[in-house]
Amino acid sequence: MATGLTTPGDSPGVIETNDLTFTGGTYRVELNGTTAGTSTTLSSGFVRDDVITCTVTPFDGTDTGTAVSETLTISNTAPSISSVSITPTSPTASDTLLCSWSGFSDDDGDADSSSVEWAVNGSSAGTSLVLSGVFVRDDVVVCTVTPSDGTDTGIAVSETIRIENSAPSVSTVSISPSAPQADDELSCEWSGFSDADGDDDVSTAVWSVSGTDVATGPTLSGGFAYGDTVTCTVTPSDGVDEGTPQTASAVVENTAPELSSVILTPTDATEADTLVCTPGTTTDADGTSSFTYTTQWKVSGGFLTII
Repeated sequence: MATGLTTPGDSPGVIETNDLTFTGGTYRVELNGTTAGTSTTLSSGFVRDDVITCTVTPFDGTDTGTAVSETLTISNTAPSISSVSITPTSPTASDTLLCSWSGFSDDDGDADSSSVEWAVNGSSAGTSLVLSGVFVRDDVVVCTVTPSDGTDTGIAVSETIRIENSAPSVSTVSISPSAPQADDELSCEWSGFSDADGDDDVSTAVWSVSGTDVATGPTLSGGFAYGDTVTCTVTPSDGVDEGTPQTASAVVENTAPELSSVILTPTDATEADTLVCTPGTTTDADGTSSFTYTTQWKVSGGFLTII
C-alpha cells in the first residue's frame, strides 16, 4: 500500500507515491477538489495554497482494494532575480548612485517586493534605491538586492563598483589691477575651488597676450603694451584630474610718457635774449617713440603758453 505523499526539495510541487507493494491499481489526483490527473506524478497546474490530494486504489489483477489518500497544501515558492546593476558605472563622489535589478521571477505570480541594501567599504549605508553623499574616491560601494514576494526571500544578488576621482572646479577668475598699464605687475586670482574628494588646490594659471601664451604662474610682469588683451586661464586641478578651465581678461590701457628733464638756454640770459626750452629724454612704457609737447612759460608769476 502507499505510505505517503512527498514533495522533493529540488522539484517543488511534484507529487509521487512511495513504497507501493501492489502490482496494479488506479491513481487519481485532485486539485482543490477537482480531478487534475491520473498518473503517479503532477508537475504543473498548481500554485501556492492549492490543496492537492492523491488517491491510490490498489488492484491485484482480480480484486480492487480499499483506496488510500494523502493530502498536502502547496507551499510558497521563493522568488529570484537574475542580475543587479549600479549606475553610473564609473561614478565620482558627487554622483547619485541608482541600484536596479532585472529578471525577477516568482512561480506563484506574486509581485516584486525585493529589498535593497547599500554598503560602503563593508559598512551599511542605506536601503533606498539611490545613494549619494556618503562616499569619496576609492571607496568600494556594494548594492545587494534580496528578492522577495512578501512571504519568502530568495538568494541575494550583489553588484560592486569603485568610486573614481572627481575633477575639481573653480567659480571665478580675476586679474588685478583690472585696468592695467604696461609697467604694472598683474596678478591672477581665483576663488571657489571645490573638490568632492577634499583634495588640495593645485590649479595652474597660464597667461596669454593677444592670443599667444607667454607665461605661467599667478603673476605677470612685462611683455604687454597699450591695446593688448591679457588673459589669465586657470585650470582647476587636484593633482589627479583637471576640471573645466576658467578665464579672465583685461585690456592694457595707455601709459603716460615720462620726461626726464627740461633744458632752458641760455643759462645766463638777459632781457635781450631769446629763451629756448628744450625737452630732455622722453620715455614711454608702451614703446612710443614720437612725442608732442606742450610748453608753458611763467614770467614773474604769470603764465604764457606757447605750443
